[in-house]
Amino acid sequence: MIQLVHNIDYVYMLLIGAGIGAIGGLGAELLLKRAGITGTIAIPRRLQGTNLIDAGLPASLIVGAIAAVAALYLFPPIVEKVASGASGSLPTTTNEYDLAKLVPFSLIVGSAGPAFLATAQSRLMSAINAQKAGTLVDTGKNQVDQIAASATAAVTGAVQQAVSQHMPEADAKVVQEVAETASASLGAALEPQVQVAHEQIDAIAPTHDPGDE
Repeated sequence: MIQLVHNIDYVYMLLIGAGIGAIGGLGAELLLKRAGITGTIAIPRRLQGTNLIDAGLPASLIVGAIAAVAALYLFPPIVEKVASGASGSLPTTTNEYDLAKLVPFSLIVGSAGPAFLATAQSRLMSAINAQKAGTLVDTGKNQVDQIAASATAAVTGAVQQAVSQHMPEADAKVVQEVAETASASLGAALEPQVQVAHEQIDAIAPTHDPGDE
């Protein structure tokens, strides 16, 4: 087990993973069938009639390295260990990783570089879209609640003003009680409507299960 004490230790781990991932990219390159055979590599060359370059083998190495680093970021093979301290001292926590697990993990991911990156990108975008949808749903519900609360609060002042205008001789305490009763009645009437609005927002909100990818 290799301890991760300083930031440079994490950098070294990622560099090791990138190097092993590049080797996995080489394996993926050798497995490609060209002209009916495997075990060949593509030499970088310019495509005739275009300004494009076929990167060939270097592309496979780079993609393998990128895929391995991305996999280590998403699924870091790090184990957290807590050691009890001496009498009266706080326990110490250390992070470690197993090189014997890091190497095959990076090798496998690097050999499946393009497929892994495409899957990771798809799942990441799905998670971002789901988060955005959840935020929109919460915002819509909050707005409905605020409208209902504002309407209920406005009733108190409106009723007091109306009663005072049409019944100036009415007792102030009675006017207040009437206004509060009207506000409570409106709140009770709006409550089921607010609940229906919440259910409708949930119903039209886009749903996505990452397991469908």
